[in-house]
Amino acid sequence: MLSGVVLTSSNVASVEVRIAGFATSMPKTDVGRFEGKYQVPHLPFFMSHNFQMEIIARNTAGVSVEQSLPLQIR
Repeated sequence: MLSGVVLTSSNVASVEVRIAGFATSMPKTDVGRFEGKYQVPHLPFFMSHNFQMEIIARNTAGVSVEQSLPLQIR
C-alpha cells in the first residue's frame, strides 16, 4: 500500500499523482491538504522497481506546478 499526504498553499484546487503512466487524483481533506492511498500491483522480479512520481498541483484557473520524487517499490 502506498499512502501519502501533500501539503499545498490554500489556493490549490486539485492534486494529481502520476507513476509509470498511471494517474490518480488525491482527495482534498482540508484547506491545502490532500491525502490518498493506492494499492500497488505485484511487479515481476525482472521489472524495475524504481520510478519517478510526479505530483501536479493546480489552482482553479488551471495553473499548475509539478514536483518529481523518486519512488522505490520493495
